[in-house]
Amino acid sequence: MALMNDVINKVNAELCSGSCDISICIEVEKKLKEKKASIENAMSLASTEFPSKVSEVVQEVNAVTLDINALTSSFATLSSDIKDHLSKSDTTTEKLFEYISDIDQLEKCISYLSWIKAIEDTCFEMETSFLEKDEESSLVGFKRLSSYQKCLQNTSCQHLLSYINDTVHFWHHLLEETFSKEFEEVLKILKWPFVSGNISLESPPVESLDRFQKLAELLLHLQIPEKSVGTGPVVSSVLLTEFALPPLPIRLLLRPLAKRFAYHFKGPRKTNRLDRPEWYLTQILTWMRDHSHFLNQWVQPALDQMEEEVNANVEFMRGLVRIVAEKLQSDLSTLLQTHPTDSEPSAASHPPTPLPPDSSPAKVAPAVMAGPSTPPPSPSVVVTSSPAPPALGSSTTAKLGGCEELFSHLIDEVLSFEKELQDLEYPDSQPGLLPVITQANVFVWWIHVEKKNAGEKMDQILFSETAWQPLGSKEFDDMKVTECGDSFLSLLMTITDRYKNLPQPGHRLQFLDLQLFLLEDFWMRVLQQLHAARENPFGLALSAILNTLAYISHVLRDWSETPHFLQLQFYMMQFDKLQPSHEKRIHVGADTLKLALNRGEEEDVFVSKDSTRKNQPDEDLEDLGWTVFDETLALFSHLQSDLLGCICEAIMSDIKDKSRLYCSDKWFAMPSPKEFLNPSLSPTACPLFEVLSEHLHWLKDTLSVHLLSRAWQILCSELNKFLYRKLVLANKFNVGGALQLQFDMTRNLFPLFSQFTEKPENHFKEIKEVCFLLTISKGSALLLREALDFPNRQGSSSEEDDEHGMGKQKDSLALRGPARVLAEMGVHKLTPAEAKVILGLRTDLLCI
Repeated sequence: MALMNDVINKVNAELCSGSCDISICIEVEKKLKEKKASIENAMSLASTEFPSKVSEVVQEVNAVTLDINALTSSFATLSSDIKDHLSKSDTTTEKLFEYISDIDQLEKCISYLSWIKAIEDTCFEMETSFLEKDEESSLVGFKRLSSYQKCLQNTSCQHLLSYINDTVHFWHHLLEETFSKEFEEVLKILKWPFVSGNISLESPPVESLDRFQKLAELLLHLQIPEKSVGTGPVVSSVLLTEFALPPLPIRLLLRPLAKRFAYHFKGPRKTNRLDRPEWYLTQILTWMRDHSHFLNQWVQPALDQMEEEVNANVEFMRGLVRIVAEKLQSDLSTLLQTHPTDSEPSAASHPPTPLPPDSSPAKVAPAVMAGPSTPPPSPSVVVTSSPAPPALGSSTTAKLGGCEELFSHLIDEVLSFEKELQDLEYPDSQPGLLPVITQANVFVWWIHVEKKNAGEKMDQILFSETAWQPLGSKEFDDMKVTECGDSFLSLLMTITDRYKNLPQPGHRLQFLDLQLFLLEDFWMRVLQQLHAARENPFGLALSAILNTLAYISHVLRDWSETPHFLQLQFYMMQFDKLQPSHEKRIHVGADTLKLALNRGEEEDVFVSKDSTRKNQPDEDLEDLGWTVFDETLALFSHLQSDLLGCICEAIMSDIKDKSRLYCSDKWFAMPSPKEFLNPSLSPTACPLFEVLSEHLHWLKDTLSVHLLSRAWQILCSELNKFLYRKLVLANKFNVGGALQLQFDMTRNLFPLFSQFTEKPENHFKEIKEVCFLLTISKGSALLLREALDFPNRQGSSSEEDDEHGMGKQKDSLALRGPARVLAEMGVHKLTPAEAKVILGLRTDLLCI
């Protein structure tokens, strides 16, 4: 079948190479027949052309066949001989294997016995050195045993491994007990620990200090490989496992302090009170300070000889922090599970009693080894007789109830303790008390208490009789800071100081949420108080609230640029990326929020944050163009604009009321001011400028600098529109009326605002240009009117004939024809159509 396929493929290849013609088939057939004939001739023995070649091949094949047969016969003979030889040597091979196995076993026994002899010899040498009190030799022997133990850790001889482990532990406990006893005796001579009852001016003996340092070095070398240590000291909480065991000399130094701490703050003593956590926290800090110099001078040199860098002060402080962490864990369990009256002693308010050197009535340290045959338990930093507190995570939903005050006070003292630790140069990498108070159920109640206390504090701030009184004098306080604003920001700053050192970003973000909630709550409370304040726009309450909002916004903008809040902003973005799209807490854009507020949708301000950016690409989230306070700033900014508009609207109402006579004056029949010796203000304008001056003075006294700048600019804009529409467009002006209007504006109105800006006329552009058009000479006015009426030969657009408006701005490219003429005369704000209307108000041009 395969041959047939090859034939078919070859024929197809021949036929496909040319065109489909029957002549090709004939040629292919002819070629194949010729090839077949050639092959037959070459293979034929009768052929006369290749007889020699065929015969040679046949001979070679016959020779190869004979060689193969010879090799086959030789192989069969050799195979038979090998089988016979193997059958004869099997017995010898089995005996050799038995001898090798016996030799290997004997070598292992010799090695086993060698290890035992080496261990026993070392123990004998150590025993001799120990009895002769040769500490150095004993320590050398112990190091040798430790090296043996390290070498045998991976052996399969479990009995030998158990033997070396037991031996090392035995000598370790024996040497530790011996050195520790002498170490403690030296500590007594040195009057350790250094507390208020035993501090004296006499320096300890030099021999004792030298012996102390020598014993510290010996104890440091009593180390056991970690794999053979076994279980560590029993702890009452998983959190305490973060505290690494300090070196042996530090543990011995901590033992009497742990005993004192347990005696005074874990038993039925009057100093063990839930409402006075500062007593034991302060005691721990005092011990750290009192012993720092001694540790640096006499313990640190011994630690410097070790291969690893170990700081004596840090190790000592970590041991003390572990002691207080266990106490804090116990107190938190009590606060979260019981009422304070069930756990507090009967004593009411006794101060902590001094701690004498040996005032403990019972032994609370671990029992000392009675003899070499009974190894002691593993040493621990804190070993007390009091029961271990229950784990916080195993309790059901806790209710603080009446313990909230105690809980809040405890948190305050712990945070203060952490700050003191930083001042004592306790590294941030070392465990502290913050993980204890940031456990899940403890942290939930911490946030709850913070929120409750902050709400109560805000009630006190806002309902104080002096809440809206300024703190500083009007002359020196540009921000016009009120007591309410300063107190509220102090509250927020206090919360920031309390949580900014928390290790977990998630905890800090929860506190940031609390601060944002308080800002929102403050905004709502201010809105409630504004209902009464709006009734009197010129009262102190409305301006004080406005200043407070402006001051808080200013401070929040400064805070948003600090490293602390920038870091929280980064964490917030990372948190958003990890959340599902429907749960993201994306920042609400300020522009979107303002737009909602301007539409009167205050109830929809706090919408889903992801809806504001759902159409924006993810790259926008990488941009730090927003801050964590943008939502709050948008709320405050809208409220400021609303209140500022309310004040300016009230001022404009007074101005409009006082300007009725001035607007309806006979401007078409006024004498020229040039006829008078000294031109004066129009009599009808006096009430207008008087009330305007009074309000400007009031704004300067009551509003902050930033708000004042916004207020007078709003007034300029509104007053400019009002005078243009109600005064200029509503009257006709003769030469005297035009000159009087120019005098009133340039010599009286503009100077009122010169206290705020060097060029007040730039804020009254329409009025300034109106006065110019009304007071130019008659000839110039006629020429200008003719130019405005003249058809635009330069292709000016029809925009010049649109309806005139106050706020229309002209593009520089559109300054053609009449617009260019006005620009050349210094009129840039008014359009040509508006200029024609103004020229039409001149009585001297009516008949022309």
